[in-house]
Amino acid sequence: MKVVLTSTLIALHLLFFCGNAEAQFLKKTGLNLKGVTVGYRSNFFAMEAYKDIKMFYNDNRPWLDSEFSPSTYMNGIEAGIGTTNEKGGIAVLSFSFCFNKDVAKGTSNGTEYKRVLKSRYFGAETIDIWLTPLHWKGFNIGGGIMPLGLHYYTFNTKLNGEKPELGPYAENAKVDAAEAFRRMAMNHNIHLDITRGASNTGIGLHFQFFYQYASDRRNTDNELLFLNMELNPNSYQYFNKRSLMKASCFGMKLMLLF
Repeated sequence: MKVVLTSTLIALHLLFFCGNAEAQFLKKTGLNLKGVTVGYRSNFFAMEAYKDIKMFYNDNRPWLDSEFSPSTYMNGIEAGIGTTNEKGGIAVLSFSFCFNKDVAKGTSNGTEYKRVLKSRYFGAETIDIWLTPLHWKGFNIGGGIMPLGLHYYTFNTKLNGEKPELGPYAENAKVDAAEAFRRMAMNHNIHLDITRGASNTGIGLHFQFFYQYASDRRNTDNELLFLNMELNPNSYQYFNKRSLMKASCFGMKLMLLF
């Protein structure tokens, strides 16, 4: 209860800060929030525990013809309200969805096996601000911050087209929207930005390379023990690495603002 109350107070304080920062930033740059931002987003260099569990799956099945990839690269889309010009830009209430799909298959004792593993990322960002004081051949270069966001990871798996009958990855174990929102963890971004054009006179282009710090949570939302048990039912107890997934990551965005 104390942790929940503390997290709530921090979130309210950050939201108050974001509201004031937005007003001051719009006044300084002459921007207005009448535009839309939409484009591509990716997350990478993260989810080490997830990668380790996939590699453990491969190691215990030397008969695989096609193994799980060590990559945890996720790609998807992002959309929100935003605007940009030569001085900087701002995006508010941005929502993102990224995913990764991996397949391992082979034949053992005359039986064909195909294991499909999917991971998904759902994110929301309250406000993202960037300043671009450097200018070169029509490009504007700078950096910024996203002080408060939320995210949620999900995983599911199928073996030969069938989901597990029991457990957190079973067909009837779906999480509703309210429960997913409750499980969301806070994150904060710092980033480098390159823009071109202005959204108030046409279409603006925005490239962003970011580092997202995900706050540690005192619960088991990112604990992948049950995923390991599902993938490796006869050998999970010999897995000698951490199964608690750290969610901090690097990423990039390529957005259109208009």
